[in-house]
Parts: sequence; C-alpha cells; structure tokens
Amino acid sequence: MKIKVKTSFAFAYDGVRVVRYIPGIYDVSDRCGKLAIAEGWAIKHVKKSKKVG
Repeated sequence: MKIKVKTSFAFAYDGVRVVRYIPGIYDVSDRCGKLAIAEGWAIKHVKKSKKVG
C-alpha cells in the first residue's frame, strides 16, 4: 500500500523492528498503512494519471 505521511510516526513490524516515518510518500505493508490512515497520520496515496490527448 502506498501512503502519504502527514504526521511523523513509528511502526513496529512484527512487534520488533521499529521504523520511523516522516512526512513523505512510502510503500508500506497493508497493516501499517491501515493503521496510519485510521489514526490520521497519513492518507492513501493515489498516483495521478497524465491526461492524454
């Protein structure tokens, strides 16, 4: 899942490996992405397609 982080946060993968995220765009696990979105730390990132024609 690709997210756009608005507020810095840390996520513990498997309860062991802690990764800190700062504002930006990241490719994360579904579990991390869903938690970050639910808590308001991030939004789902949708790549804008280029208009053709």
